[in-house]
Amino acid sequence: MVNTVKVTTDGLPAYKELGRIVKEHKANITPPKEAHKLLPWVHTAISNAKGILRNVYRCVDEDFLENYLNEYSFNLNRRYFGCIMERVLVAGVNQKWNYLG
Repeated sequence: MVNTVKVTTDGLPAYKELGRIVKEHKANITPPKEAHKLLPWVHTAISNAKGILRNVYRCVDEDFLENYLNEYSFNLNRRYFGCIMERVLVAGVNQKWNYLG
């Protein structure tokens, strides 16, 4: 079944069957030396994550890699929040709690 969605992806072979699901699939293949111009923040974020994993943690076990990346994502997404304690308090007060008793 084809719907009306149009998708633009990179040239990853995993996306080759996407054309059967969406109306239009355009593969935007970018030469490696031009990739940083297309998505500069993506490359900056990946570079910073690799630097932190190599320099701060140094020995990251594969079993815990996702936890380290989750921490990096959490900090990256909240880099302009200011005081994190204030954000935690606001989130706690605004949370709708469900009590079983």
